[in-house]
Amino acid sequence: MPVSMKRSFSRLLAGAAAVALAGCAGLAAGPSAPPLVVSSDQLMADVTVLSADDMQGRAIGTEGNRMARDYILRRFAEEGLQPVDDDYLLPFTAAPTARRPTALEGINVAGVVRGTTHPDHWIIVTAHYYHEGVRDGQIYNGADD
Repeated sequence: MPVSMKRSFSRLLAGAAAVALAGCAGLAAGPSAPPLVVSSDQLMADVTVLSADDMQGRAIGTEGNRMARDYILRRFAEEGLQPVDDDYLLPFTAAPTARRPTALEGINVAGVVRGTTHPDHWIIVTAHYYHEGVRDGQIYNGADD
């Protein structure tokens, strides 16, 4: 695959969280919430930010990973998502692998959109935003699964 196509493809994959964010545009809890509006401009803006080289591939435990998480938290708040329980943050432990013999502590992000007609019905929006990071000077901008 040509480098430009590979980069474009990986940028699209990096948008898993961005798709969820853009899909929530216009959602808010309460009876006066506007209908769901998906903004392709916002979707592309989110994908562009999350797949940018300054995110350093978003490897767990890196500054790029923290920057991506902070961006997603800001976007969740902008779109009116509420935290799951008391927090948006869901810590996890990534098991050791053949390439990485030690476990890593990471954080996923999740928010809730409550139904306007049926508040006991929810949509859970999650962000699994980490990736491979930088290896041998190559930034891996996209998603890993």
